[in-house]
Amino acid sequence: MLAEVFAEERGYSVQHVFMPAIIYYYTQNIYKFFTIIFLFESFEYLLGSLDPNWSEVAGDSLVGDILMAIFGMLAIRQFRYEPKPWWYIALHVTVLAVASGVTVTLLVDDIVWAYVFYGLVATIMGLLISREWAAFSLVNILIIAGIATGGFSRPFSHTPIAVTISLLSTVCICSAVRQYT
Repeated sequence: MLAEVFAEERGYSVQHVFMPAIIYYYTQNIYKFFTIIFLFESFEYLLGSLDPNWSEVAGDSLVGDILMAIFGMLAIRQFRYEPKPWWYIALHVTVLAVASGVTVTLLVDDIVWAYVFYGLVATIMGLLISREWAAFSLVNILIIAGIATGGFSRPFSHTPIAVTISLLSTVCICSAVRQYT
C-alpha cells in the first residue's frame, strides 16, 4: 500500500530525519548506520503492538521511515565531519531521543507543537555539530512542517513527501552555493 509509505499522520515523524542524520554523522559508517536504523525501525514496529502511541503500519515503519533516514544521512554528509568525545555524542543522542519521547507521549495530538518542540531541540542540539548544521536543521524543519501541515493549518502530516521536497531542494541549493563560492 503506497499510501502507508507516504502518509505518516504524526508530527513527531520528523525525528526519522534528524536522529538518523546524527547517527550517520557520528558513526561515519554506512553499514553501522543501516544496522542501527533497521533495528530501531523493526523494534518500533513491534513496540507498536504494545503501545498505541508507537503504532505504525509496516509500510511506514520499514519503507517511509527508512527513506527519511536516508535523506537525513545524505543531508548531513554535506557538512564537514569532526570527531567528538563519547560523552558529547551520548549527550546529543540522548537529548534528541528524549525530545522524540516527549513528542510521542505528550504532544501526540498537537502536530504543530510537536514540530515546534522537536524543531527547537534539534536546532539547538545541531549546534553541537556546527552552526551551519543547526541553521540547515531549522530551515528544513520549518519547510517540512509547513508542507506536512498545509501551512500549519491542519493536523495531518505527509512527512515523507515533505522531507523529500525539503531536503532534496536544500541540499541541491547548498551544493550549488558551495560550488560557486
